[in-house]
Amino acid sequence: MKNYRLLTIIGASIASLFSSWLPAIAQPVLTYNGVSTYKDSKDNIYIVSSGGVEITYTGVNATRTITSDACGYARISFNEASSSTPTEIVAGGTTNTISSLPSVLAKTGYKCVAGVAQWGNGAQTGAFKQTVSGNTITTNVYFPPAQTGGANKQLSLAYTVDLTSIFRDNTCGFTVFPGYATRRSSATPFRGSTAINVVTLPLNPAPPKCANNRAITSGGNGSQGGATMYRTKSAIYLTGLTAGSINNVDYNALESKFFPNLSPCGAISIDLKTLQPVTLKAGSTTYTSASMTVTPFADLQCNSPSFASALADRLYKIDNARFVYKTSDPTTKRFAVEIPTVVNRKIPVNQCGFSTIPALNRSSGFTTGDRVTINGSTPYDPLTLPLVANAPQCMNGTIYTPQ
Repeated sequence: MKNYRLLTIIGASIASLFSSWLPAIAQPVLTYNGVSTYKDSKDNIYIVSSGGVEITYTGVNATRTITSDACGYARISFNEASSSTPTEIVAGGTTNTISSLPSVLAKTGYKCVAGVAQWGNGAQTGAFKQTVSGNTITTNVYFPPAQTGGANKQLSLAYTVDLTSIFRDNTCGFTVFPGYATRRSSATPFRGSTAINVVTLPLNPAPPKCANNRAITSGGNGSQGGATMYRTKSAIYLTGLTAGSINNVDYNALESKFFPNLSPCGAISIDLKTLQPVTLKAGSTTYTSASMTVTPFADLQCNSPSFASALADRLYKIDNARFVYKTSDPTTKRFAVEIPTVVNRKIPVNQCGFSTIPALNRSSGFTTGDRVTINGSTPYDPLTLPLVANAPQCMNGTIYTPQ
């Protein structure tokens, strides 16, 4: 038989699917060179926005292993909704022509009870068949002990059959169904009301995948809309790098420190050991040291049980390093201070050649005032980088970009 393949598609509605995901940047569509039906290197077939298709693969060379029952008979079933009944089945070296096999009653023709075969319309010594009618017709084929080798034995079958399957669009808007001609070593055509020659279908060397309900396509260095550095809400992405290299990343962050000592005057003394401007928080009130006025140190001396002069409940600044927090609330046990600091991370480049630099707080993501320095660069404001809705993904060394 000539080695060619035809694909049959019944009731397919084929249209291009346009999907945008990066604001203000035009993105490619799922079609390949403008074609909405194409194949990959394994003859898997892709149909964009098909809705659903019914595919019949004709003459697929199939193999299967079944196990005999306690009476030594083994059964295989073919349901007309998904498979034709083969013309011949080779079982244990014996070729069984299905049309020539005797028939037994659907329910009572054969039973195996406690290792003893029971027959409803005459015992059978060879292979036989059974037809079960319902919403669809099922044909059961039984193979005798002479072919199975006895009770509870495995039996290898080989046959040629037509397989029918219904494939639905995935959540990304395209349908993928396998090329049986390659995967099952079949050199026969597919069939149906509308035939497409698989051989002449365009070969897409980098077909899309569906991940987390988003279509992703492979190829390129991960740049998006021409940008090689961009961000999502919670991470920065650097693309076009050398796999296995390391990025030295510094985050300008705020470190929280707590000062728990409450003096007899109802005050907390704070010594930050830094002259940098800081943000301090007490309850719901936020103080910025740079905008606070200086209070003379003598006014903040505690002459138990009170200060030298009356002080309202608030934060007082001695200088940029020393503060006193006065409170009349006896439940105040500690005072939180946020001090500017640098957090360093060593972040590797993955095997696809891009690096993911997460925000320090992944739940809140990047916020106003965040700064990130990468390999000694000028600090970046993450919020000024191009924002994309979905990040690239690295799968087996191949970079995939969301559609």
